[in-house]
This record gives sequence, structure tokens and C-alpha cells, in this order.
Amino acid sequence: MRQRLIAAVALLTLPLMAAEPTWTRAASAHFEVYTTSGEKAATRTLAYFEDVRSFLDDFLRLPAASRPPTAVVVFDNDAAYAPYRIAPAAAAYFQLARDRDYIVIGRASDAEPVIIHEYTHLAFERLRVTYPVWLSEGLADFFSTLQPFADRVVLGRPPDRRVGTLASERLMPLPDLLAVTHDSPVYGADHTGLFYAESWALTHMLVAGERYQPRVDQWLALVAAGTSSEAAWRTVYGRTVDEVAQDLQRYIRRGFYRQLSAPPTRARARPVAPPAAVPTFDVDLLLADIVAAGQGRETR
Repeated sequence: MRQRLIAAVALLTLPLMAAEPTWTRAASAHFEVYTTSGEKAATRTLAYFEDVRSFLDDFLRLPAASRPPTAVVVFDNDAAYAPYRIAPAAAAYFQLARDRDYIVIGRASDAEPVIIHEYTHLAFERLRVTYPVWLSEGLADFFSTLQPFADRVVLGRPPDRRVGTLASERLMPLPDLLAVTHDSPVYGADHTGLFYAESWALTHMLVAGERYQPRVDQWLALVAAGTSSEAAWRTVYGRTVDEVAQDLQRYIRRGFYRQLSAPPTRARARPVAPPAAVPTFDVDLLLADIVAAGQGRETR
């Protein structure tokens, strides 16, 4: 009887022992995608990353990457992602490590806009450009909704969550928005909050708005060189902060966000190998490297 009971307990525990997720890897010359969502999800995510890279590398005139392929880790649920989340509201993030770059995504269902948002941040690192926090987040959001088609790429589609926030909340004073740093309470606290929505709207007005778009390249060049946003507005557009704030209020009130169309770019890079299962230990090493590369997380 005792032996049969032990055998029954052993059988009951087998599913628990086999519950460890199976990781799949898909790779191109520029990315390695690791996911527990299966081969189709790995292939789809890799293809989307390559579409985004192909367009943004040309659009932003990015230099060729000199580091190994970016590793993209996509979890399929919040529980699996939780130990690696860098902030309560972070659905994804990019991480620079000693030898390579990483993008970590909390859930596959969030992948497409998050992919572009995080790759845009990574692109700025490759350009060695340090934009103000509001502009960095605004540009990442602006590009996050790009839609690649066979004959064109459409930019500037408004994210519903940002438009909803702008419709229900009073805008931050523009000087307060410009003063936000990575240490400010509004940064990172809630990625659906007003700071992110207003940063997106201001960036959209500059990049796609009729008044600002024709000279935005000049403005961005000045800001990238260290000129303050306020000084760059005076130099390029002859407008003060108060005037830009009034323009932004009108831009949001009118409820119309112009979308831009750009030609497609070079062909997507082909995968270097078909998707295949990868040992969990290999992924554990990647995750350990990601954690160790984060500031203040070396002990973990």
C-alpha cells in the first residue's frame, strides 16, 4: 500500500516537474529572439523586428551596428517576467550590457508597439544622442505605431491610450514637462500617465504638425548638440515656450493628428537559421547577464 501511494505521488508530481517552459530561438544577422511562445511567435517577432530595423536604420541614418546581434527576450506572462521587470510600470525595456544589447518584453501580446518603442531607444544609443527625457519618450512613442506596407511605411498614428489621457486630464505646464529627468517622480511611475501622453503630443506636433515639421530636422540637430529645447525653438522657429505651449493646446484640441508616409526601405535580412528549441540554461545565462548589467543590480 505504501509503495503504491509513493508511486501515485510521483505520478502526480510529474506534470509539475515538466512544467518548466520550453524556450525557442530564432535568429537573423541583427537579432536573436528568445521566447516561450513557440516557433511561430519567434519567427513573427523576428520578422517584425527586421521590418522595424530596416526602416528606422534608414530613416534615422543609423550607423552600422558593431556589436553582436541584439538579444530579444519575450516572456508570455507577467509571472515569468516579474523577476526581471525593472519598474512596476515597465512593460518592456532595453538594456546595454558589456558585450551586447538586450530588449526584454513582458508579454508577447504587447510585442509590436513595444518592439518599436524599445528599438528606438536603442537606436539613440547607437547614435550616441542624448535627448531630453520628454523628447526621447515622445519619439519612441511616435515611431511605436508605424505601420509597414508593401509600398510605403505610415508614421504618426495616434496611440489610443495617449489620446484618451489627453482628453481627460489637464496638461502639465510646458516648463514642468521640459524639466523632467530620469529621477523625476512622473518618469517611470506610470507609462500610461500624463507625462508620456503630453510628450507624445508635443513630439507629434514637431515631427508631423504643419507649422513645425518643415524645419524639425534643424531643431533636432540643435537639441542633439546640447541646445535646450527652449533655445532651439527660438532659433529655428522664432517662438517662445509660451507660444509653443499655446500651439500644443490648439493642436490637441483640434483632435486631428496628421500621419506621414515614407517609402519602404531595403529588404529584410533573412533568418540565419530556422527557429529551434534552446536549452533553458542558455537563456538563464542571458537573463543573468541582463540582471547584472542593470545599475544597482549586480548583487542579484
